[in-house]
Order: sequence, then structure tokens, then C-alpha cells
Amino acid sequence: MSYSTALLASSYKNVPFFVRQEQINNYGQKRIQHDYPSSSTRYEEPQGVAPIDITVDIFFSGSDAKGDYELFKLAVEDSAPGLLIIPGFGAFENIVARPANALLSQTSIGEISTSVTFSETVEKPSPTTASASSTDVASAGNGAAVSVGGAF
Repeated sequence: MSYSTALLASSYKNVPFFVRQEQINNYGQKRIQHDYPSSSTRYEEPQGVAPIDITVDIFFSGSDAKGDYELFKLAVEDSAPGLLIIPGFGAFENIVARPANALLSQTSIGEISTSVTFSETVEKPSPTTASASSTDVASAGNGAAVSVGGAF
């Protein structure tokens, strides 16, 4: 596989683009640092694995660079997570794009470049309201009162 073929394999939500550079900004263990007063002792409390942040320097080139960029912009503005495929680090699922900017330079005519930071996420259901009847609430209150030695 040639290098240019590998560049063509880059995409976000099935929208293809070219890559200049890719960087993983965040990975490894999340930790909370505890420094104890009047002591040189420190404890690093593990908090699980950090979600990945990836910055990708992207460019669009060719006769339809503006149209390709517009399709990519729509994919980035869509709030649903998607699949990111980049040549060096590979494929990442459940990825969202953070706000980005684009550059159209007069020194690189016919090319639009953008640097986008992507973050790993999970789909979470929207919060729902609980629906308890007044009988349910009264029953729960009476049960609590009985457990502490009283009744309503």
C-alpha cells in the first residue's frame, strides 16, 4: 500500500479527508493527587482510564476541496458520535469532534486545512423524571419513620 493510499483511508463518519499529522493528546490513567499537610507524602489515587483525545491536522485538496470540506463540517457539527479512521493510529469508535476552525490560504491555492480535536465518548440516555404516586411517597415515608423508631 502506498503512502497516498494510506492518506485516503482517513475519514470521520464516512467523510474522507487527507491527514498531515495526528496526535494522541490524552491517554493512560486518570489520577487524583493528594498532598498531605505538613508532610512530604503524596498519594496518587487511580480513577480509571482516561478517555482518548486525538488532534488531527486535516486538509482537503483537489477540484472539490470546498465541497468535501462542507461535508466534513456537517459531520463535525452532528452531535452523534461516529467512527474516526486515521492512517497512523487506526480506527476509533464513539468519537465526537470538538469545535474547530478552518484555514484557506492564498499560498496553498485549492487547499482547505483544519485542525480538529476528537474525543472518545459514550452514548448516555437522557435523564428521565421519576413518577411516584402520593401513595408511594407516603408509604416510603412511613417505612423510613418506622425504621428510626417512629410513625406518622
